[in-house]
Amino acid sequence: MLGSGCATVKNPTPDAYALIKAADYAYERSQWQEAEKFYLNVIDAVPSDAYAYFRLGNTYTRQHRFMEAIEAYRHALAIDPKLVKAYNNLAAVHLIQAERAIETALASFPDGGAAMPLLRLRHEQIKKLTSIPVDEKRGSGRTLRF
Repeated sequence: MLGSGCATVKNPTPDAYALIKAADYAYERSQWQEAEKFYLNVIDAVPSDAYAYFRLGNTYTRQHRFMEAIEAYRHALAIDPKLVKAYNNLAAVHLIQAERAIETALASFPDGGAAMPLLRLRHEQIKKLTSIPVDEKRGSGRTLRF
C-alpha cells in the first residue's frame, strides 16, 4: 500500500514510495500544482494506484478544475470500486457544478421568468448540500471543504 492510501499496489518501487511521500507533502501544505505533478508521476510509475488518482482528483478540485477532478475520481473508482471517499468527492464536484450553473442562470436572467422560482429553490437546496464537509480528516483533525 502506498502512503496512507487506499489501493493495494503490487511490488511498488522505492521510487514510487518517494514520489507518494513528496506528493503527500505538497498536498498537506496546499501546494496543489506541486502535488498534482507528483501524483501524476506516481500514476506514471504505478498506474493501478487508486489513492494517487483520488488525491489527484482532490488537487484538481482545489484548483477548480472540475472536469479533470471528475475524470481522476472515476479512474480511482475503476481501480477500487470500494473507495467511498472518491464517490463522496465525485458527488461534491457535481454539486458544485450544479450550483455554479444555477448561479449563472440567476445572474443571466435577473428579471425572472417562469423557471426562476424553481431555480432559486434549487439553488438554496444545493447550497445546503455544498456546505457539508467533504475531503478527509487530516492529521490536524481539521475537516476541509472544497
